[in-house]
Amino acid sequence: MNFFDIKKKKNAVIFLINCEIIDDYFMTDFEKNINSSDRIGLDMKNVKTIKSFKFIKLLGLNKFKLFNLSSEMLAFIMLISKGGYLKAYVNEQDFNQNKREFIKRKFLIV
Repeated sequence: MNFFDIKKKKNAVIFLINCEIIDDYFMTDFEKNINSSDRIGLDMKNVKTIKSFKFIKLLGLNKFKLFNLSSEMLAFIMLISKGGYLKAYVNEQDFNQNKREFIKRKFLIV
């Protein structure tokens, strides 16, 4: 199964995720294709569910940036990662230009 398409830019590598679920099968394939020296972005517009602890762990280590998140995924990831802090971008253009990053948006459960 083709989990993602890779788009290489001069300063980054963008993974266009084709599946709705990020699980350990996805992460195994993803980890084979990443290079630690590249700036990595994940286009999350098709993703509906995350079922991988590896994904959350790498996200917490800032190994990649996310963009095109649905509001449900944004809220879910912010609640489970880094005490509510998440570095993500609104869209691909913002990722490429390093602008309009979601930072220090803290969600609290009341």
